[in-house]
Amino acid sequence: MKRLIIINGQLIFPDHIDTGKALICNNGKIEQIVTNEMLEINPDDQIIDAKQQYVSPGFIDMHVHGGGGHDFMDGTVEAFLGIAEVHAKYGTTAMVPTTLTCTDEELMNTFTTYKKAKSLNNKGAKFIGLHLEGPYFSPSQCGAQDPKFLKKPYPKEYNHIINVSQDIVRWSVAPELEGAIEMGKELQRQHILASIAHTDAIYEEVEKAYKSGYTHVTHLYSAMSSVTRRNAFRYAGVVEAAYLIDDITVEIIADGIHLPKPLLQFVYKFKGPDKTALCTDAMRGAGMPDGESILGSLTNGQKVIIGGMITDKTIKYTKNNKVMAFLTVEDLVGTVEVVVFPRDYEKSQQFLNEEGRVFIQGRVSAEDDRASKLILEKIRPFDNMPREIWIQFDNKESYTQQSQELLADLRRSPGDSAVVIYLKDVKAIKKLPVGYHAQIQDSWLNYMYEKYGKTNVKVVERGLKNL
Repeated sequence: MKRLIIINGQLIFPDHIDTGKALICNNGKIEQIVTNEMLEINPDDQIIDAKQQYVSPGFIDMHVHGGGGHDFMDGTVEAFLGIAEVHAKYGTTAMVPTTLTCTDEELMNTFTTYKKAKSLNNKGAKFIGLHLEGPYFSPSQCGAQDPKFLKKPYPKEYNHIINVSQDIVRWSVAPELEGAIEMGKELQRQHILASIAHTDAIYEEVEKAYKSGYTHVTHLYSAMSSVTRRNAFRYAGVVEAAYLIDDITVEIIADGIHLPKPLLQFVYKFKGPDKTALCTDAMRGAGMPDGESILGSLTNGQKVIIGGMITDKTIKYTKNNKVMAFLTVEDLVGTVEVVVFPRDYEKSQQFLNEEGRVFIQGRVSAEDDRASKLILEKIRPFDNMPREIWIQFDNKESYTQQSQELLADLRRSPGDSAVVIYLKDVKAIKKLPVGYHAQIQDSWLNYMYEKYGKTNVKVVERGLKNL
């Protein structure tokens, strides 16, 4: 069988980097690593010259939320596949999609979407199970999690979730919450990794949690307690417990920003490579160009419709060369920033012009200490407002007599405007099927006025409950 051989690379091992060796793969797996002197090349071998670049096994990201302009909480197959593909470009070959605190409906949708996306994922990093981050967290350590969805763990609820989805491989919980210890035991029975996260626990609570099944710490140092002082006494927190309990594993976001170099060195020195995992905890901005990004779900914000003029438009390109836009929309009251992600930009770009007068439907994205933004879902120009044409008849009999002729008149001007029949005597209405929708042109409308009477034909602007 044809082998793949990588030469002249810097091979990354758990505790060192090696050179002067060749890596031999057979049937998609690393078969052996040999010195250059020991390497024997067959005629049909495929050779890759790494040219002194790093060679590493594929990364497994056990905590990731998004990338490429997508978040797993978007709840679409497109988002799941887009995230998997963008992370694959940076060396991730497997990942554990991670949720955020959310509504029960969003969580259930995520389970369904995960299954669909997993079956279709043939280009991106492999999905190897779901990580539920929340909603059982301490409010004082919620971090980027939405506090309105936080709650205590109740057996009826978390057991239902476990029964609904067989894809959960990890669950992050604050162990000090009432009911969390019992939950840890259940997760252990179900072979789900119980992890400590977003927590104000002290050492004694962590020790108890560890004995109940919590064997991992989510993003060490982030959103968790360290040494605290309570009533003149000092208590060790989760960070200290992670170091003191030898068998607890930890994960860190080793980007040099979440944790500076001295803390990264500290973790490596005291936990070592065997007990330390690296994760990205990446959001939708990963793999995107510099600029603003929305954290978390696009759908749990309040749905609104705004109308105004587009006064500014900034185009950004994602790293996979897709286009997104940031708009400023102004009305008589003020301005609103609107974010248009790639999938919506492709559908709506014809309307996204400066000085364009538009209605925009979307959901509010609110962030601490920053102005709220609107995530565009739909857009409609002012001059394309939804309208209906109402045609009045004295009674059912008169309508029946003229119905065939009326339908023929409607076919003379096919379009998108709904047609409503109104019976004056009984005050009843009937909406005609889509096949009889009309285009309201001046010439056709004048014809209808003349034939059916101007008082019996009216054009009505529809309300903007939805675009």
